[in-house]
Amino acid sequence: MTNDDITQKLALLPEGLAERNMQSWNEAVEYFGRPVDAFIAEYFPYTSEMQKVATVFSNSEQAKLFRAEGQTYHTLIISTTDGQVKIGEPYLMVFIDRGFLTAQYGIDEERFKYDLYKRISNNNLGVGDDVMTILQSMLNLLWNETRGKKNA
Repeated sequence: MTNDDITQKLALLPEGLAERNMQSWNEAVEYFGRPVDAFIAEYFPYTSEMQKVATVFSNSEQAKLFRAEGQTYHTLIISTTDGQVKIGEPYLMVFIDRGFLTAQYGIDEERFKYDLYKRISNNNLGVGDDVMTILQSMLNLLWNETRGKKNA
């Protein structure tokens, strides 16, 4: 996404939302960076990689457009909401499992009942700027299905 695209999309956001979104990314970086005990580390071995994903995203201009929520020690929720995702709102679920970075686009139709509409997966865990490249198609989908439809 180009800087012009981001600037145009930022103009569509309610006042103060870009700053709140940035704060949510800072919180996600902190969340995934907390020390974990050996038991948790055994079951969630990619916590430090998830912190890197959140850090890369938080350093991008797109962090102003999307909200972050840390779920468990290995799952990051990305949305366009102005608060926690509610039932019926689309979001991305990003996680690392068996060395694969995966992003799923879906909607909770009921509590704990997730309807999956699209999924991408990539085993490139260099967790550099390529994270944004890997996630870009899903971020575009999320934006177009939420903020894009509201402003069409």
